[in-house]
Amino acid sequence: RLFRLVRIVRMVRVMRMIGELRALVMSIAGSMKSLCWAVFMLCIVIYIFAVYLTQLVSDYRAANLDTGLEVSEELTYYYGDLSRSMLSLYQAVTGGVDWDVAIVPLMQEVSVWLGAIFVLYIAFVMLAMMNVVT
Repeated sequence: RLFRLVRIVRMVRVMRMIGELRALVMSIAGSMKSLCWAVFMLCIVIYIFAVYLTQLVSDYRAANLDTGLEVSEELTYYYGDLSRSMLSLYQAVTGGVDWDVAIVPLMQEVSVWLGAIFVLYIAFVMLAMMNVVT
């Protein structure tokens, strides 16, 4: 009988928590539409900057191929193709790669002005885009 009483008390406590859990799940489900649109907008911004940086790096690589100069491995690794550029930009925003690691190959090899563009990208995404999500 004592074990039945303990089980009943447990069930009552669990039932109270289920109500709170249901409220939490409903809140998350209600915000999914806004979250999906914010993620979509973030992907668009990352795509635009990735296309720009990939095109600049590709032009730089093509120009150096004609002159015989080698391009650094870091530049090719982070910005060699569109998908890798998008990943590098996403990692720079979310902390997967340090900003300095991602920006140095651009500034040292292609142009110092790409540092300003990269900083503007980080500032826009962190201050504008991420504040929309939170």
